[in-house]
Amino acid sequence: MNTREGYAELQARILAARRVWKRSLFWTGFAIVLTGVVALVAGEAIVDWLMPLPSPVRIALLTIGVGVTGYLLYKYLVRPLRASLTLRDIALNVERNHPDLEDRLVSAIEFGDRESTDPIEAHMLQRLLEDTTQRTEGIDFKATIDHSRTRKHVGIAALVFVGCCVLSLLFPKEIHTSLLRVFTPWEKTDPILTTHLTVEPGNARILRGKSLPIHVTVTGKSTEKVVLTYHNTHESDPTTTETETPEQQINMLRNPSDKRGFAYEIFNIDADMAYHISANEVTSERYTVEVFDMPRVTEISVAYTYPAYTRLKPVVQTGTGDIQAVVGTRAELKIVTNKAIQTASIALSPQLTVSDGFGQPIAVNGNTLTTTIDVVADGRYAVELLCIDGFNNEIPIEYNIKAIPDAAPEVVIKEPGRDIKTTKLGEVEIMAEATDDYGIAELKLRYHFGVNESQEVTLNSNPPPLTAIEEKATDDSFVHRVLDGSYTFYIEEFDVEPGMLSLTTPMPPIIIHKPALVQLVATFILSKSDPLTKI
Repeated sequence: MNTREGYAELQARILAARRVWKRSLFWTGFAIVLTGVVALVAGEAIVDWLMPLPSPVRIALLTIGVGVTGYLLYKYLVRPLRASLTLRDIALNVERNHPDLEDRLVSAIEFGDRESTDPIEAHMLQRLLEDTTQRTEGIDFKATIDHSRTRKHVGIAALVFVGCCVLSLLFPKEIHTSLLRVFTPWEKTDPILTTHLTVEPGNARILRGKSLPIHVTVTGKSTEKVVLTYHNTHESDPTTTETETPEQQINMLRNPSDKRGFAYEIFNIDADMAYHISANEVTSERYTVEVFDMPRVTEISVAYTYPAYTRLKPVVQTGTGDIQAVVGTRAELKIVTNKAIQTASIALSPQLTVSDGFGQPIAVNGNTLTTTIDVVADGRYAVELLCIDGFNNEIPIEYNIKAIPDAAPEVVIKEPGRDIKTTKLGEVEIMAEATDDYGIAELKLRYHFGVNESQEVTLNSNPPPLTAIEEKATDDSFVHRVLDGSYTFYIEEFDVEPGMLSLTTPMPPIIIHKPALVQLVATFILSKSDPLTKI
């Protein structure tokens, strides 16, 4: 190995040790500065906690803290890093840790790069570098750097940092307030030990007659007593300002599981009110409670449109929303509420579906609602309201729906009512009474001679052509001329609405034995729920 190669090897090892030394100086200085800054901030925060400092004093302390921080940065970071750390300094540090080198490393660093023309001097330098390289071959120059001071200061700084994190987790609000007071002293920030009140719900909107639970959380300086003060507010005249009632004060109850929590509930609130919370001579802001009426149905009417076959006139029902009508009736609801409505809907009983005629939307016009219901089945319905103030009718009234089926008609033969005998020219008057809940569409007389096939005559104002029976229609009766023979007959009736045909059980036959020619007179009286009407 020549002189230049030996010197380059020693120089590279010493430069690597110098980088380690510089790094150690940086972390030592950084730890010292961090510890000093935290100490300054903590000291001012503690003093401000024990004795709240005015804003000018805190501004002055902040200025002093900035100056001290600058000094620490310069002394422990800038100056050490800017100081010249030569190769000789590293070599001396290695020599101190390894005295057996007997200044060989320092000499090799100082004279190893010298170029000499003297053969003897060049030979001596060659021998010095070879001997130094051989003696330092097993020495780690980096390990000779003393890190004890760095470890001490970095350890202290780490403990301080961990402590700050723990305190921030345990007392986040207090730490945040302290930092605001230290670093922004010109801002108005309450001291740490000032009582802070967090009030829920604050401003509120409730329904008349409901209760209002109030919860308060106390932070900062603790307290044993929290006072709720409230009073009703109302407008005595639209042109005047609000009038206040006497205030009421209530001691709030402490939460057993949270010593900083207090609660109280005001029941049956029926007027607008205002309230605030007081504790440790600190008063919260003034909160308002607006009271609203629950939306409700004040008037309801039902307009019935009956099926055409019933020949019933439309009827308007007031005072109740219960629906009772024959199947097929359309009921139009008109609902008046106590306040303007935003949206409304019909809630159905479980046995009803939208396909049952309850899918019609509700038309909303202020506080007047309209909708229609087709009566097809029994059930119940309720009107769900959402007012413009954002409240629902919590328990809507349920109304009943009674769908009345169209009953089958009935017929009774009044006369003769039994088997009779008559002469050939005798007249037999047959009187039958047919009844139905909504009216009779037609009556038919069916008869036969002996074992002959039955014959049928529809009894109405337009009699059939004369065939075996000669018929003469009058206002009050139907007159039939019947050919010779004995025959039986019974009355059969049909309901009014096409498609809803209903036959009564035939009356027992009445046997009339006649000679060759007999005149038969049949009179039928039709009746409804109103007085009897002859047809």
